[in-house]
Amino acid sequence: MMRTTKRTGTVASLVATSVIAGACAIALAPAPSHHTSAPRAAARAALFRASVPSPPGRPVAVGGNGRATLRWTAPAHANGSPIYAYLVWPYSGGHKGKARQFLSKKTTAVITGLANGHKYAFRVAARNSVGIGPQSATSAPVLVGSPTPARWRPSSSAPISWNWQLQGNVPTSPGVKVFDIDGFDNSAATVAALHAHGTKVICYIDVGTSENFRSDFAKFPASVEGATNGWPGERWLDIRQLKVLEPIMIARMRMCAQRHFDALEPDNIDGYTNDTGFPLTAQEQFTYNTWIANTAHSLGLSVGLKNDNDQTAQLAPYFDWALDEQCNQYSECGTENVFVRAHKAVFNAEYQGGTGFCSSDDAEHINGALFSLDLDGSTYQPCKGNW
Repeated sequence: MMRTTKRTGTVASLVATSVIAGACAIALAPAPSHHTSAPRAAARAALFRASVPSPPGRPVAVGGNGRATLRWTAPAHANGSPIYAYLVWPYSGGHKGKARQFLSKKTTAVITGLANGHKYAFRVAARNSVGIGPQSATSAPVLVGSPTPARWRPSSSAPISWNWQLQGNVPTSPGVKVFDIDGFDNSAATVAALHAHGTKVICYIDVGTSENFRSDFAKFPASVEGATNGWPGERWLDIRQLKVLEPIMIARMRMCAQRHFDALEPDNIDGYTNDTGFPLTAQEQFTYNTWIANTAHSLGLSVGLKNDNDQTAQLAPYFDWALDEQCNQYSECGTENVFVRAHKAVFNAEYQGGTGFCSSDDAEHINGALFSLDLDGSTYQPCKGNW
């Protein structure tokens, strides 16, 4: 629709954009005039190109006493107008609750006033000056009224003895405070035996490549597999296809939780810096990595940031600790300072030379150790950790 009004020597057109998701944007567009500056004209023209935001990432919920805490990732596209609010809809027993609006750009919210003993799922939508965008996918349901036990959060304030073994027979009395082992190859009984010695146990799973030797390999369609990453039987995954990968990765993380691991080590979460066969971007990797972290937390697991040194500062708030490989060899240890300053532990594995790097790791409050590249237990020389 269109109507024309007159204003003191200026003709203006009142244009209403199409209704999108129940919202309508109206703007005055001046007729071409030699009095209109190019920047002003461009700014007004941009209003007509704006639309509602794309949907946010699927939220992850953690139940509490009469409440649920939600995290989600921001929409991939604001579509020409900044996001200034989010709306959250609770669902319980097939019924849709009233939307709660949060006037903030933050991608987290606490939903209160929920009934204990009931399961809730949630959807989120973003809002800009044009209107409300489409809703996200529905979160996994959570039970309200049973607060999640506090997860493990290792601190950088004191050294932590640790070991890392992904192949071979895992010793159940390793003599360390933290042991990182393969999630598929080790049972709940092994985890329990390690717990009996006071050891926190980390569950290693691969979230960035397919592995043709895993029991769930058939679940990966060929469309998400890219180039090899150099390890036998492994191919990079197209992390943009979250709808395909999400159920596979949730099942893997649930396996870790069901076997009573304390924490998650998600491997190969820096595909965008490698030749994956896909045009992955840093933002797409950030979206995937934060989804991994939020989902692990929803299952009560602590989670570590594995490498991805180029995004350490942005990702540190989402992760509980960090695991780096060869940060001395590649002069990248400084990127982990953001974790140390936040009192979050950092673990570093080196694979060549001796333990000359230990003095540097100790000075940076990094828990360093020398391992064999195969992580088969054949080489293990931990730093003394003097700080």
